[in-house]
Amino acid sequence: MQTASLSVVIAVLFIFSVVLAQSFSSKARPQDSFAERFHAADANGDLALTWAEAETGKMAGIAKRFEEIDADKDGKVTPEEFFSYLKRHFRVGPMV
Repeated sequence: MQTASLSVVIAVLFIFSVVLAQSFSSKARPQDSFAERFHAADANGDLALTWAEAETGKMAGIAKRFEEIDADKDGKVTPEEFFSYLKRHFRVGPMV
């Protein structure tokens, strides 16, 4: 069970890192991916969003549920915390 959970986390982090790396590329894409919007909202570049960054960065879904998504209660939401929230509430499975 732990191996399966670890595999899901690794897969999600890998996909997020690929998408994040693509957001740094010079090629413009017509749609805004989650990673692009997250990066744009992350004003200080620490790879985490404060409530103010989420609110002003047009990440309303994160801002609205900020306290619930911020699992470690450090005042920041990381991509890992966001994907963990999605998995808990929306039964997000492995992305293949």
